Amino acid sequence: MYYTPMFLILLGIVFLVLDIFFFLNDYRKVTLRQYKRKKLYVNWLALISSFALTGTGIIYLFLIYDQLKR
Repeated sequence: MYYTPMFLILLGIVFLVLDIFFFLNDYRKVTLRQYKRKKLYVNWLALISSFALTGTGIIYLFLIYDQLKR
C-alpha cells in the first residue's frame, strides 16, 4: 500500500539530484558563454517537475496514512 508513494518520493529525489547536477553543469557553461540561456529554462522546468513529483509522493503518503488511521 505504501509502495507507490515511496516509489514516487524516491524517483523524485533521484531526478532532483540528477537535475541539480545537469543544471550546475549547464549554468557553468552559460557563465562561460558556451551555451545560451534557453538551456537553463529546460533545466528549471526539470527541477520544478522533480519537486512536484516528490511533493506528490509525500501528499499521497499522508493520504494513505490518514485513510488507514480511521
